[in-house]
Amino acid sequence: MNTSIISAPAVEKIDLYELFGNSNPVEIEIGCGKGKFLVAKAPEYPEINFLGIDRVEKWMKIGREKSLKRKVENLKFIKQDARL
Repeated sequence: MNTSIISAPAVEKIDLYELFGNSNPVEIEIGCGKGKFLVAKAPEYPEINFLGIDRVEKWMKIGREKSLKRKVENLKFIKQDARL
């Protein structure tokens, strides 16, 4: 399992296939905070990849830990200001 928080440079193209390892559709939550919504929804829809973006890593770590504990494989987090 590889649920992680990725720090992305301000200007970078993110290869979603490389990030998730598949070509499933991606749902993005900007300002995901602790990832409560994502951690709940991702297991319900394994055919969809979920991506949380937030600029505060300490909150996303909570969501990451929950997703690891629940073995959620279709969820990733990116630490970044989404406006960039």
